Amino acid sequence: MTGNGLIALFDLPWMPVYLFVLFAMHPLLGWFGIGFTIFLGALAWLSGLLTSTHLEHATTAEGNTANYLAGKLRNSEVIKAMGMLGNLRRRWLLLYREHVNAHWKAQERAGQAAALLKFVQYSQQSLILALGAWLAIRGELTLGAMIASNVLMGNALRPIGALVSTWKGFVQARQSYSDIRKLLEQYPERAPGHQSSKVKGKITLHQLSAYARQRQTPILDAIDFRFEAGEVIGITGPSGAGKSTLARCLIGIWPSTSGKVLLDGIDIGDWSREALGPHIGYLPQDIELFEGSVAENICRFGEVDSGAILDAAMQVGIHEMILRLPAGYDTPIGQAGKLLSGGQRQRLALARAIYGLPDLIVLDEPSANLDDVGEAALVKTIRDLKKVGKTVFLVAHQRHLLALADRLIVMTNVQIAQVGTRNAGGVSGQSISVRGDS
Repeated sequence: MTGNGLIALFDLPWMPVYLFVLFAMHPLLGWFGIGFTIFLGALAWLSGLLTSTHLEHATTAEGNTANYLAGKLRNSEVIKAMGMLGNLRRRWLLLYREHVNAHWKAQERAGQAAALLKFVQYSQQSLILALGAWLAIRGELTLGAMIASNVLMGNALRPIGALVSTWKGFVQARQSYSDIRKLLEQYPERAPGHQSSKVKGKITLHQLSAYARQRQTPILDAIDFRFEAGEVIGITGPSGAGKSTLARCLIGIWPSTSGKVLLDGIDIGDWSREALGPHIGYLPQDIELFEGSVAENICRFGEVDSGAILDAAMQVGIHEMILRLPAGYDTPIGQAGKLLSGGQRQRLALARAIYGLPDLIVLDEPSANLDDVGEAALVKTIRDLKKVGKTVFLVAHQRHLLALADRLIVMTNVQIAQVGTRNAGGVSGQSISVRGDS
């Protein structure tokens, strides 16, 4: 928007004015100007057509190279520790060579188009001067008009030349605009959504299916089930059975689904996320903390409520650990919490999940990085949440954690294969159909 191409667009309306003056000076000059304008416009359109594909390919290749490199830099410690640098560098070089080759081809085509355009412009100057001289010799044009015709013709064709020279930037801007438009079409602006100051935590799944890109079969397939408010639901099963996907669907963050997830009878997609956020606690399998202080991460970067932060930290048993940090609750944890150990990050994320005692809490492998003390604190936390009537979904494999559940769901291959209910003797189970009423 700030380049020369935009200025050329404002110059384009003046082109007919210059051509009209050429006609007024002599009809031959006017027809010559129209002919060269049409020719140069066709040349600009053809050069743009020939270079657009190469420019778009170069832009895509550049993005792929940058994304690949950024992903590897985020895991530099693993790469260095296991000597993977050479192998990954060779793969990066393949992407980089593709980017360089595509960029070189695009530059070559753009250079050829610019050189041809310059040749045509210089030819035009010579030819219109020759035509003006011939008309001056015949006495049909003055010498001043001959010079003026060259100036007018140059001004008439200048916008086309500017557009050709800025074509690369135009193609890149068009590609970026197209990407943004597709993104906004896939994820349109949400309506204000349902808001409520009170959430019970009752979850109903109606024909819920979940999908992933580049995968033909669904991850979850037509699940029907109902979970009452205040229950602790254990979810277990082999790796790849869809446990984490189900956990994400329960709080409405899995992008590709069909069917419905109802929270208190209302589709979770219809809730206002800003209003619903304080009522949901989520501990993902891959812990994500954010640059800031310990207190800011616990309170989700909202208004700092010291009492609620302290309650959450003491609930999960990390209060003493936080006090041992250099600045206590004000200690910066660095980008992604890199200044903390794996267990500390896990327990800090757990404190964030239960901050403010949300009504619906989803814990995905919450004991993955915990020691015995951390696991004991986790067990106590789940029991306390159960006492105050919070709905808790617990994805786990450990029996002592699953024993805390009121009901146990066993998942296998896109479906819920078995549901168990606790009784005095332990856990009893029965197989169910996930396609019928449950």
